[in-house]
Amino acid sequence: MLEDKIITAEVIRFDAVENIFVADKKFIVVEKFFELRLNGEPFRKIFCSPENLEDLTIGILAQAEKFLPPKT
Repeated sequence: MLEDKIITAEVIRFDAVENIFVADKKFIVVEKFFELRLNGEPFRKIFCSPENLEDLTIGILAQAEKFLPPKT
């Protein structure tokens, strides 16, 4: 659900064009901490949205040349 992934926060910001402070809303994406382990050993610590973690892990391992995806 989208509501679980985005938080709305009320903020006050400065509008430089109008030279005033105005009420506004900001949207914050929820992220979680993950530690990737390779052969039981810590490999990377990352903060990310908790979706598509398998794809993210494959990408990180491929970038570090620890895993080579099959050629298509």
